[in-house]
Amino acid sequence: MANKSNKRGARSTVSRNKSGQQNRLVTNQPPPYTPDKVVRYKVRYVPTAANYLWQLPVGTQGPFGVSSSTTNIYNLCKYVRMAAFRMTMLYDPDEALSANFISARWQPSAGQNGILGIEKVAYASQASPAVIEEHFSKDDPRGYFYDVSSASGNPTLVMQTRQNCFVDIDWEFVLYDGSMDTNTTVGATTGILYTNAFSTDLTCPGRISAVWF
Repeated sequence: MANKSNKRGARSTVSRNKSGQQNRLVTNQPPPYTPDKVVRYKVRYVPTAANYLWQLPVGTQGPFGVSSSTTNIYNLCKYVRMAAFRMTMLYDPDEALSANFISARWQPSAGQNGILGIEKVAYASQASPAVIEEHFSKDDPRGYFYDVSSASGNPTLVMQTRQNCFVDIDWEFVLYDGSMDTNTTVGATTGILYTNAFSTDLTCPGRISAVWF
């Protein structure tokens, strides 16, 4: 009986030693690593025109870039998605009800399925501002990551804004780790990080902005 007990004890010791060696091997292995990191970037856009129709192609341009000359800007983003947007318009007592509104409508590209072109409208009053807000998951075609090097298949967000309105957009993007796309601009200063204003009728408070194509 003693010999059997000793054998079981020896087997148990060997088993524990093997298990400990395996655990040490697992612990010493390099952890998983994902080189492409998703970064979130919020930008506020303020229209300077009294009545401005903003047509924003999602993913065709990055939300910011670095100027390489007075006419060129490097697009630092490889893939871009719109995670959320919020339109807010303050009530203007000098305007009629027909002018105190904002609207937002998604316009799918030709042959694109899964995106409804439903228009949302909100009116401002003395009691409250007009607000349109949406958040998009990565499973929603409107919230997909889109390749900035091609506009093909990218949906368009059409927003009717006013001068007393501002739009907050939460961008998510993956940075380039190789050759970057170059966009054309006008009057840039070399070596400046510019936020993309998308239009000369838009400003980006608190940021150095430019418009590029």
